Amino acid sequence: MLTYAMINMYDELPHLSLCHKKHADLSKNLAKKFVQGLGWPLCKNDHNVLVGSGGTGAFNTLLIIDKRKKLAYTVLSNYFISLVKFMQAVLDDLKKNATSL
Repeated sequence: MLTYAMINMYDELPHLSLCHKKHADLSKNLAKKFVQGLGWPLCKNDHNVLVGSGGTGAFNTLLIIDKRKKLAYTVLSNYFISLVKFMQAVLDDLKKNATSL
């Protein structure tokens, strides 16, 4: 997961930069904080912060990448739990340390 994060963080593959640009707005609830890149929700006020999550069965994942700060946060869980609170805590922490979020 961290290798995947680094590839996206440093834009090692030129076509990935297209995924990190706004392409659409999201539904009303998510639109307050995010816009849609290609496959990535992007923080509305800072498109350098990418958020990805997913899961299947009893597994859950979360990946947050701050391209500007060169930071990646990942959670891999083999128990179905909501990672929304963790995601919000990370985004709040990034916001404290940057005025652009």
